[in-house]
Amino acid sequence: MRHHPEEPSYSILRRTLERNAISHPGMVYSALGRHGGMSVTSLPAGIVARMCHVDAEALTKATPTRSGPAVELFGHRLAFFDVSVRKGRRWCPSCIAEEAVHRAWWDLEVIACCPRHLLAFASKCRCGLAQYWGKERIAVCACGIELADAAVLRVSSETARASGYILSRLLGETVEAIPMFEGVGVGESVEVMRRLGAFTIDPWAKLDHVVAKRGITAVLNVGLEAAATFPESFRSALDAAMANADTRPGSAGVRRAYGDVLYAWLKRRLDTKTGSLLAAEMREHAKGKVLRKQGALLLGKSVSHDRVSVLEASKLCGLSFARMRRIAVARGLVSPDASAKEHNTLSLVDLVTIKRDLGSYIGSTDLARLLNVKHEDLLEIVAAGHIPVAHPPRDIMRVQTKDAFRSDAAEDLLNRLGRGQLPEGVPAGTVTLTLAASRIHISTAEIVGRVLAGEIQPLAFDSSAAGLRAFRIRATGWRAKLRKDRLGLISAMELADIVGCHTDVASRLGRVGAIPSVRVGRLRMLVESDGLAFFERHLSSAEVAARFGVPVRDAKAFLAGRGVEPAWRKEDVGKWLFDRGEVERLPAASTADRKGRRKA
Repeated sequence: MRHHPEEPSYSILRRTLERNAISHPGMVYSALGRHGGMSVTSLPAGIVARMCHVDAEALTKATPTRSGPAVELFGHRLAFFDVSVRKGRRWCPSCIAEEAVHRAWWDLEVIACCPRHLLAFASKCRCGLAQYWGKERIAVCACGIELADAAVLRVSSETARASGYILSRLLGETVEAIPMFEGVGVGESVEVMRRLGAFTIDPWAKLDHVVAKRGITAVLNVGLEAAATFPESFRSALDAAMANADTRPGSAGVRRAYGDVLYAWLKRRLDTKTGSLLAAEMREHAKGKVLRKQGALLLGKSVSHDRVSVLEASKLCGLSFARMRRIAVARGLVSPDASAKEHNTLSLVDLVTIKRDLGSYIGSTDLARLLNVKHEDLLEIVAAGHIPVAHPPRDIMRVQTKDAFRSDAAEDLLNRLGRGQLPEGVPAGTVTLTLAASRIHISTAEIVGRVLAGEIQPLAFDSSAAGLRAFRIRATGWRAKLRKDRLGLISAMELADIVGCHTDVASRLGRVGAIPSVRVGRLRMLVESDGLAFFERHLSSAEVAARFGVPVRDAKAFLAGRGVEPAWRKEDVGKWLFDRGEVERLPAASTADRKGRRKA
């Protein structure tokens, strides 16, 4: 059976079943992996190709295939919700009259008409029956009428412009040159057309509401025109949005200048070509016209005046009224007397200065988040002098603390570590900077210092990670050097395993000086020979109880009655320890004494 280059797997399979007079395709679909409410797009194209004796690669290319949150079709990635076969079949009567096969692009929500024949898609036969991927034939309705005879409306070339552009991009055909979409995938181009069209039509309405009101065809056509004439058309849309941004009652003169929908979408797309272009135009358009509140572009009635009230200033800066007033009073911008209304306004110049100062400093919590390290690790890095402590104006910080830093402190440290000079990637055998510090048992501050001093050379920078975790180094040699430096030393856990005590006891013995210890990186290492000798010289309560046949809880009182006091207290090292020499000088209990003590 001949395969049409635009035909998906579920179409050629249905035609094969027709040719073989199989009137119940559901059993075949189930055998191939489609169950319950699963779509026919879930049928494996490779198996269908073997059944129908067609080229598997060409069939897979023409079949919508789920790939994470996207769908691949004709070698391009589209949004998952742009492809649907659940609402029933759509077709172009002229296309199906030329060749009775289903085209995969008929199932795309963003192509609403046939740009080749300038016809709207049909979804029902002339008898009124909708067509589905069940028992219906490819080109004939259950009533016997040819689907090519369906009545449809003719559309203009302007209406089919966006559909034609998307189809040509999918099939690799020649399209009109749009600089904004050069080097941009089809899926991203469609999304930008959709967003630009909705913003141009109504910047204050949600995308779904605009599409439901005007239709996807109109939205995409407006978006394509806006992209083709970018940036002039976008600037006109921004002007129209700002002109309609009237102040709402009770909002203290504040409203987003360009609506919520496009602005929120652009914040997530700044790393793409189209998103950066649109954001740059929006920032340029906003100069001198709007203020910012916590990163959001705002337009208020205060913009048209030279001065704003303290209440309006607090809302524009994202502060409480009380804090804004304290800052203004401390700087001598307003009168301390709240009743003096004529002196309780700020000039826009002073307001911009306050906003700049507020954005120039951050606290340790925010800096630790930017560097992607624990707060205690950040404090060690600061203590080592790798990040200077800032001294902001007294009125800026909410609470006067010692951990205020410049807002660019994280960027400065990452640049000094060589972020811009390192190749991107994750070489085999490398670990992150923070993980390497953990593996070789040194602090993050120490390994940062070694990188800054040139003793350790990062090999690559992983742009998918954040902060210090983006630097990749090879820590194998450092671990070997650590083992060499540890000759004759042992950790508390290792000593506890050898002598059979709790790790906390061995650790506390090292801290109080009972066993000589040294610091190796972040670990306290014990001298192995001294640790073994210590436990040779001392007995625990359990060992005393076993030697004299007394309960463990009575061992201390038993020895105290015979004049033997503990060498180390439980409060200091975690358990009672007694001198072995003093205990061994006591006569051992006889068997009769032990039996009598147990009876008692």
